Amino acid sequence: MASTWMSYTDTARCDEGPLDSRLNQAIAGGVDFLLRTQDTSGCWYDFDLDVGPSTSWTTALVLLNLKRAANFSHCHLSPSAVNRACVFLASTQRPETFGWGYNESVRADCDSTSLAILALRAAHCEIDERSLSFVLRHESRFGHFRTFAASGQRPSWSTPHLEVGAMAALALEDLSRASAVADEYRRDMTRFGRVSSFWWDTPAYPLYAVSWLLHELPVTGSMLVRTSCSSQHSGFRHQLDAALLGLASLYLTQLDAAYSAATYLVTRQRPDGSWGPSQCLRYSDGDCLNEWLTCRTARGLLHADDRRILSTSFAVRFLAELLGPSIGGSFA
Repeated sequence: MASTWMSYTDTARCDEGPLDSRLNQAIAGGVDFLLRTQDTSGCWYDFDLDVGPSTSWTTALVLLNLKRAANFSHCHLSPSAVNRACVFLASTQRPETFGWGYNESVRADCDSTSLAILALRAAHCEIDERSLSFVLRHESRFGHFRTFAASGQRPSWSTPHLEVGAMAALALEDLSRASAVADEYRRDMTRFGRVSSFWWDTPAYPLYAVSWLLHELPVTGSMLVRTSCSSQHSGFRHQLDAALLGLASLYLTQLDAAYSAATYLVTRQRPDGSWGPSQCLRYSDGDCLNEWLTCRTARGLLHADDRRILSTSFAVRFLAELLGPSIGGSFA
């Protein structure tokens, strides 16, 4: 692996030390940044929308990414930090729905709940069956999951979104629904010639989500989806993009692309251990349903993770999984 990496690294960087040492150093710096920026409440927060910053959603993503990173590297993940994040998520679970939202001021949604389930499961917490039932209530038809079950004046928010379906199937650990997500991916590729994201600025997040899903829950015909996934890579818009595409490449065993993403990230880590910010999150308009259904085009303002929390957590996870001796399952 080291020799392949070296062929993708400039000479000055090649002289800095062996691969595992450089990756471990980058991972340790990123983990240290995330532990320093954890709020006293136990949460991580980022993005500034009109409804406020993301708390529960960001905390679930960071906790999940850190636990994945710890599975593949020797990074020190403070048990206290993990416990405080779990306590925070438990405190922000909605008692009326047993779901989670973007933050505590907005209603619970399928994506935030699926990610909280995945994060808490990775931290070996017991998952309430009522949380899984909440995810299932967002299924519009088998394997097709909406962000919100009903959205009032925002109909595009309650149509199925591929990245939401992939995380829901992972949270439910459901092979049949994973197959339905793969079928949806194939249909989009056949109809539109590409995969698109409703909530993100590039296809990187749905590519990562579907690739991870296929790795964790292999389904019939997954090779066709794997081939089409790998053909969608088109360079990096920002550092979160590189981390997500790196993960997708890793799950699809496209190692040349994974090493290129790692090189891009290692050479761009900040002195404080962080990556980013990345202008990545689309606050999609609620009335773009027709555009989404007819040509998979979403519109809305883009927002950056100005605190660099999301970009850093995905970069740490990707580099750790690349460093690991093999790609393991998150449910082991």
